[in-house]
Amino acid sequence: MAEDLEKLYARLSLNANEEILIPTSAIIQDNTDLNLCLVGKILAPRIISPDQISSLFKRLWSPKGSFSCKSIHDNICIFSFDNLLDKKKVLASTPWLFDRYLLVLHDAVADINPSEINYSHCDFWVQLHHLPLGLMNKEFAKIAGNSIGRFLETDTDAFGSVMGKYIRIKVNIDITKPLHRVIHADVHGQKRAIYLKYERLPDFCFHCGIIGHVFRDCETRILNPPENSENFEFGNWLKAPYGPSTSSNHKRPPPSPASIQNQNPPNPPHDTLNQTSIPSPPSPTRPHSNDSISNLPPTHLLPS
Repeated sequence: MAEDLEKLYARLSLNANEEILIPTSAIIQDNTDLNLCLVGKILAPRIISPDQISSLFKRLWSPKGSFSCKSIHDNICIFSFDNLLDKKKVLASTPWLFDRYLLVLHDAVADINPSEINYSHCDFWVQLHHLPLGLMNKEFAKIAGNSIGRFLETDTDAFGSVMGKYIRIKVNIDITKPLHRVIHADVHGQKRAIYLKYERLPDFCFHCGIIGHVFRDCETRILNPPENSENFEFGNWLKAPYGPSTSSNHKRPPPSPASIQNQNPPNPPHDTLNQTSIPSPPSPTRPHSNDSISNLPPTHLLPS
């Protein structure tokens, strides 16, 4: 709707009165109230009821203070808190999902409309698997994170070590690009593959690897159909198993009941890929998820 209005007004010839600029520098509100707000967009192919959004995230976030959720545009809401701690807790626990669709959160900005915000990046916890022991350190974790996106932090144990079955790093990722599946390191002249898994990964396309749509709705697939739709380059093997970290000594606490409802079970069967977190009426236009489930990476990504 907002985009349609912009196109409509762009075609209009404005008169002198309509060209007058109203000064706002003295009254624009860039204050404490906005500092306690988040704007969020759910990347879903259907319009979700604001009441459902409010009900679910109020239950998942369990704010200590008051909380409100107001719809700004289709699937875009502004979330208001009455204390900074509640807001920070929500941001620290991203990503959040609604019906396996990603909720991208952003600080409220005073001088633009929420529909104009670029919802292209989101924080994810990424697991680095199949690491040589010599690369299980914070230095490599940071380098690896910056090769995937923008490195934010590393999960460590009580002694500050990252040693374990895998390394957990928090990375800000560009979700408009295909998910990274593997990175490579030069270890004494040998090319070593490090495999990636993402915690609380939402629905994504098994053809192009981009979050926000599934195989059936993929424009890339429609324009360039794959020769064999059963051999996907992406799959559920990119999803980290649900539950506490299986790394030996990491200090990650057990998940709370709220966070359990927010996470994906490991390798869900095809007919549960689009079940909602809360009951919702069926939609005749609701897309199917990926037409086939791939739980194993392509053979060319596996260790030789």
